[in-house]
Amino acid sequence: MPAGDKNTFVGQFYEHATHEILGGELTRNENGDICLWEMDTTVEVKGSGYQSSYGFRLSLNQIEHYERISVFPFDWGLYTFFSYNNSSKKNRKTGKSSSGLSKHTEAPAVHRYLEASTLWCAVLDLSIVSRWKAVKTHSSMSILGHPGVPTVDIKCREVHEISHNWLVPKLKALELDPAEFSVLSGGVRVSFSPDLFNHYALEFPFSAVILKSRARRVQCELRRRGFDLRRKDV
Repeated sequence: MPAGDKNTFVGQFYEHATHEILGGELTRNENGDICLWEMDTTVEVKGSGYQSSYGFRLSLNQIEHYERISVFPFDWGLYTFFSYNNSSKKNRKTGKSSSGLSKHTEAPAVHRYLEASTLWCAVLDLSIVSRWKAVKTHSSMSILGHPGVPTVDIKCREVHEISHNWLVPKLKALELDPAEFSVLSGGVRVSFSPDLFNHYALEFPFSAVILKSRARRVQCELRRRGFDLRRKDV
């Protein structure tokens, strides 16, 4: 399998899951992975195994692109992060370790694995991702198949912490005002059929850390789509 193909399969799966939650148009182009036209919002989708030493590998050029288009033609940007269990086991005969996902090479098999292994989803305001870009160490060797592409690598644990119990200190550390944000949270069930032959259904905890000025509208839209999430102002 060419380097990066499996990452593409993971990304496609979670793009469909995000589309089922947020709605909008599944675009996968320069306007974003998903466009919420009625809310003038662009959405980028990322997935990572929780045990990954890199976590979410965020291209600096891509972040800067979203910073530009979230001003025009959109006026808001979101990043959606999915984490899945991908623990490793050591082969007693060879002594080598392999992850649960590594043995799957075709898209349907990768998607079935993710269907059973998804741990959680967190939606974060673009302003949080922009601050990560500004203050964290950059890498140039983390994106498979694209050596030299500059990234900021955010571990799954940190995304989970900023969307849960450590929200206030994490926002303050990024020099963001917690009072400007709200949290939407709850359990989510989604099902989708990306093609004529496969159907997937999964359930996971969902949280969104978004601007307080947008929270009510997002909460109402999600409720209209069947997701009744609790809202808490920071």
